[in-house]
Amino acid sequence: MGRRGYPITRRDFLSLAGGAVAGAALGALPASAGETCGKPKYGGHFIMAERRHPLTLDPHRPQDETIDAMHALLMYNGLIDRGAPPQVKIYPSLAREWDISPDGRTYLFSLHRGVKFHHGKELTSADVKYSLDRIRDPKTRARRMRDLILVDSVDAADRYTVRMRLKEPYGAFLHKLTVRVAPIIPEGSDYKEGVPPPGTGPFVFKEWKQDQYVNYLRHKNYFEEGLPYVDALTVRGVPDGAVRFTALRTGEIHWIAGIPLNRTTALKKDPPKGVVIYVSYPIGRQAIVFNLRRSVGEKPNPFSDVRVRQAVAYAIDKKELLQGTNYGYGNVMDGQFYDRDSPWWVDVPDYQQDLGKARALLAEAGYPNGLQSVLLTQKDERWRTPAEIIASQLKRAGIDLRLSIHDVAEHTRLMLRTHEFFVTFFGHSFREDPDDGYYLFLHSQSSANASGYADPEYDRLVEEARRRTALEERKAVYKKVVQKLRADVPFISAVSNRLPYAWRDFVKCDCAPGEENCWGFGGWFIYAQGGAKRVWLDK
Repeated sequence: MGRRGYPITRRDFLSLAGGAVAGAALGALPASAGETCGKPKYGGHFIMAERRHPLTLDPHRPQDETIDAMHALLMYNGLIDRGAPPQVKIYPSLAREWDISPDGRTYLFSLHRGVKFHHGKELTSADVKYSLDRIRDPKTRARRMRDLILVDSVDAADRYTVRMRLKEPYGAFLHKLTVRVAPIIPEGSDYKEGVPPPGTGPFVFKEWKQDQYVNYLRHKNYFEEGLPYVDALTVRGVPDGAVRFTALRTGEIHWIAGIPLNRTTALKKDPPKGVVIYVSYPIGRQAIVFNLRRSVGEKPNPFSDVRVRQAVAYAIDKKELLQGTNYGYGNVMDGQFYDRDSPWWVDVPDYQQDLGKARALLAEAGYPNGLQSVLLTQKDERWRTPAEIIASQLKRAGIDLRLSIHDVAEHTRLMLRTHEFFVTFFGHSFREDPDDGYYLFLHSQSSANASGYADPEYDRLVEEARRRTALEERKAVYKKVVQKLRADVPFISAVSNRLPYAWRDFVKCDCAPGEENCWGFGGWFIYAQGGAKRVWLDK
């Protein structure tokens, strides 16, 4: 088994020994940029405001994939950490190093010694086995159980060594061991209503006042030396963007997510005194998703015909959609799961707007006078507005869509559980690995395949891609995947989105070199380079 220095990219990690899978021996985290952000100070109470309240604090059963998971990031660690996107670097977390067998099926993880849970117990391999087995157990109904479906067994080889065996080689496996997928909790622990199990993360749960706030305290025995800096952390849920920003201006809140996009440009040019405005680089994609089933309920589904879906692809003006949806903050996407700055982007020509071709395809499909259908969307302006723009654009080609507007829970039910929709506008953050997109959302056997897309050749390609280990080999397969999707059009990746944040100027971050605004802090995701654990207050 080979070993490799840290940090390590997937290209480096997976191309050792002529493409054979190799192990990694990884050292300390990146040096902090004190010279950029000032010398960190300890103490203080950091107050944040998010767009929504958490629905649960169970680390293995998040209901809101964004907010619930973010709270888990404060309390827990995974075996592996990852860098901020769009890079694909991986870093050690609870595992200080790992080895991988030549056949890519056996992983041996060596744990840091002396890591303490919030209640004082030392982390051991038994805790890792318990946590992963709990996620894999169907009775748990873990949100990310599907990510560990190729794990055959998890064993405690000794007190500080974990052995995992896979059913087959899996190129994306290390990304399945991050805190977002597999948070580690103590052996025998469980979620008790409103009280999460202890973690090893930088912050200790103190109190959850539902629909108001969650309070945390500094984990004094956190294993990353010197972190975190603040003594206390409060995360409030404030759905109204104007209310969030007003609370920031008055100093009641120190950091907020989601400034209203229609005010972002003006605020960047002339920010209020004492306020910093920051717009992230693209963090996710927004897409038109079709239901390919022949009928929805008892109604025939026009989008089951590929010619109708291709007509939509020709009718959409993505530049107009980007401006109207995100006020220009983001990029036009070309029909795949990744933006152009991602190592996983592949060069495949996209559809260009052509209303004549759109009408001709509709006529060929049996709709010479156009068609009427329903577009499922959410009440939130971020989704309702683009739905309105899409409906307006498609009407020019003869496709008349009525909006069906619901809250998040009902939209999720109709789209992902009962599949009672014809077409919808849907978004998610960029995935760490393409398997989390192309397989998860479109393989015929995936429970997250809302569209009902089922094609044997497509399934074969994505299965082949997940068995490959070298990045360039996987990209070559994914290029064929994208070409297949371009023809079949089960979805249209329309635009990427950027999220604006704001904070008081006394809020600082001990960020990694070159990370002026410390993206991990900007999004409070706990990446190796940043996160709320690196925030300090200069007051």
